[in-house]
Amino acid sequence: MVNLYSNSVGTIFIVMEHFLALLPVGQHEYARSILRGIRSAVRDTGQFRVFLMDLFYRPVEELELVIAKKDIHGIVAFAARETIESAVLNTGLPAVNVSGNLRKNALPTVCVDNHAVGRQAAEHLLSRGLSSFAYVGRDTGFSDLRKQGFTQRLQASDAQADDVSSKDLQVVVRRIRQMEPPVGVFCVFDSLARELLEELLDTGWSCPDEVAILGVDNLLHHCEGGG
Repeated sequence: MVNLYSNSVGTIFIVMEHFLALLPVGQHEYARSILRGIRSAVRDTGQFRVFLMDLFYRPVEELELVIAKKDIHGIVAFAARETIESAVLNTGLPAVNVSGNLRKNALPTVCVDNHAVGRQAAEHLLSRGLSSFAYVGRDTGFSDLRKQGFTQRLQASDAQADDVSSKDLQVVVRRIRQMEPPVGVFCVFDSLARELLEELLDTGWSCPDEVAILGVDNLLHHCEGGG
């Protein structure tokens, strides 16, 4: 028996009576929003029981123990690593992935339209009248899609973005400072955007006159604590 519910977060599969939510809610606002959606669906029906487990920083071997102890019938998983995905697949239980980290997913996946995220980022920065654009990403599937949407939307307006991504933030700063201001920078998530902002301010650049930085995730402690 599989019931399908839609909510403000997205579409969540709730499988049978007991299911396990593998979500790193302590680290990710996205995961917390997924959990709120799950709880909303469960509250509306009153037919299911949800068990929460953060497998992101715990041994995957603990998954089988929890499943046996709680009589789990299905899993909603933030399968951001192949080890987590494999552990979920090995349970043999019905499962759905809600992470966009992996480039190829063996599990059915429901997540954000990351291509659309990139397009919206480009539209916002274009509306600011900026002359140069840069993208700062990470080595993940959702970052690839956000970059693709961002660059394609800019190209449609006869603009282009420089990919200045690097694990070394100082390299990113140097690359941006070589560009013609004002520069519109799209960072793949908010924490990266905030770190980059602080570094650029330390070099004497002003925001938003010389650089405007846009992130993703709605992490209020980053977005509202401007430098």
